[in-house]
Amino acid sequence: MAYFRKIPAKNSKGYTWGFTINLPNDPMTGKRRQLSRRGFETKKEAERKVADLLDKANQGINVQAGNIKIEDYAKKYLKSKKGRIAETTFIQYRGKINNYIVPFLGSITLEKLNARHAEEFLDYLIEETDLNNVSINKALNIVRSMIKKAVTERIIFFNPFSLIKNLKEDKHMKTWTFEE
Repeated sequence: MAYFRKIPAKNSKGYTWGFTINLPNDPMTGKRRQLSRRGFETKKEAERKVADLLDKANQGINVQAGNIKIEDYAKKYLKSKKGRIAETTFIQYRGKINNYIVPFLGSITLEKLNARHAEEFLDYLIEETDLNNVSINKALNIVRSMIKKAVTERIIFFNPFSLIKNLKEDKHMKTWTFEE
């Protein structure tokens, strides 16, 4: 069941539309769950969003968790990795997340993450950082793993980073000459 309402706003109409919907009860606690959103220009737009959210909720996707920022989810992801991977690997994960992933993707919500963001992130790593292809691939693998975990937890439906291919790694090792 959805309840639609007009909300006073400072736009040309003087109002926007909002809604409150009842979601399926929490499977763990059995408690009632509601979700409210607002800021829609028309009632039809709000109705389309309600239909989309209810469809996702019926598929088992956690629609309330979709507005988690990647920055916040990255912290949760790092906590889940602590003790499950080698300490040096954990340090590497933390460094890539803090230095590259969060500064570029941190303000985006999981719900709004799309393939364009994934492509722009790859372009950012190639053009704006001094990382080699091996390090870029490691950063991509970390993001891919983090978003895959969000899909597994049913926070989002699709991992846009699964579309991004790793860069070709240079197998030739550059060695120092005797003079160097």
